[in-house]
Amino acid sequence: MMEQNVHRLPTSLEVGIGQDAYFIETKNGNYLWDCVPLVSDQWVDKIMAKGGLKAIIISHPHFYSNMVCWSAVFGNIPIYIHHNDRHWVQDDADNILFWQGDSLRLEDDLTVINPGGHFDGSSVLHWANAADGKNVLFGADTICPNAVPLARDVTFMHSFPKRIPLPTRKVAHIGQTIKPYKYDRLYGAFKSNIAEHADIIVQNSVKSYIEALT
Repeated sequence: MMEQNVHRLPTSLEVGIGQDAYFIETKNGNYLWDCVPLVSDQWVDKIMAKGGLKAIIISHPHFYSNMVCWSAVFGNIPIYIHHNDRHWVQDDADNILFWQGDSLRLEDDLTVINPGGHFDGSSVLHWANAADGKNVLFGADTICPNAVPLARDVTFMHSFPKRIPLPTRKVAHIGQTIKPYKYDRLYGAFKSNIAEHADIIVQNSVKSYIEALT
């Protein structure tokens, strides 16, 4: 458990390049932010014990592989994917909902945002009023905290395995799209996070990234 009502999965077994998904308990229902390839009986039992899932929200195509199986386990719940990445989806399932635009509000305190970058449809998840009343951002591969102790900056990559950075215009767009949202904590996909003042750190990282590449 990362904090009250936020759980990272898996905690031990890594598949592919080791990206993690998150189980989030909100006051209006439970959500899975991204999903790992392995549908673990352990995690299914844990989630069921907490009331199951209301929906699955996918950040980008690298998390598509077993999303329909995860959905089926919990009663064919909706899967939200941005329309810009529709051509990457291989499963023809009626419960995949393709949303459009810069943002989609799922609940009063839960909004999925499309800043693009890593993929055209790459998205992040903003959760207002988490358990302690502060705001949280789940950055997936779009906004990635550097995996060092007490990380105070983030990076923006086209390819993580090949260490290929995004062009400055895409990083600038990410910064502008996410700027209106306030959040104290940031959780990434690679077991890294920022514990406080994350929104300020992200904007400072956008500025320094662009300055370094130009």
